[in-house]
Amino acid sequence: NSLNAVSSLGGDGRLRGYLSGLILGQNLFAANLEFRSRALQLWTFQVGGAVFYDVGDAFDTRKDFRLKQGAGLGLRLGFPQLERTVMRVDLGFPLTGGLPRASWLDGLVLTFDQAFDMPAVGSSAVVR
Repeated sequence: NSLNAVSSLGGDGRLRGYLSGLILGQNLFAANLEFRSRALQLWTFQVGGAVFYDVGDAFDTRKDFRLKQGAGLGLRLGFPQLERTVMRVDLGFPLTGGLPRASWLDGLVLTFDQAFDMPAVGSSAVVR
């Protein structure tokens, strides 16, 4: 880490349920598991749900490595008219204690785009 970069966890993408940037360190480990329901068409938009489990830590040395866990529910609102833009509302809850939290609203996130994109299917053609 010659640039002395610091990674952070918490907030909208990795380790939902914790305050944004709460966990800091030079090294980062994060894993996310998310189940998304099929979207239902309502008027001019689509609505779907999500259930997620996140685990990770940002740490400086191996002895500082302590996994933190979070889980929660989400709502996805899709707007096909806007090139498949998705508005995401997630409510995450920390499963690991000992970190500051003012209220249950600390885990509420409202943002556009998914926490992570779906894998895309690419061409399987062989080009010479």
